[in-house]
Amino acid sequence: MSRGGTKRLLEISAVFASVNIGAVPGSVVSGKLLCYFNINSVILFGCICTFIGVIFMFIATRAKLQS
Repeated sequence: MSRGGTKRLLEISAVFASVNIGAVPGSVVSGKLLCYFNINSVILFGCICTFIGVIFMFIATRAKLQS
């Protein structure tokens, strides 16, 4: 594995770690919101998923530009 590949792997694992750290309080808050506002928490969940998708797209495009 090249040095660039290792760096990319670390970047991706860092993103996964930060997403997981954010997901724990996020899921607790979403769970509480779910009790009060069903529709709002579904929208919130959709926004979070979209944001994660954008992050992965950004990493993928950066990886393509670097290679």
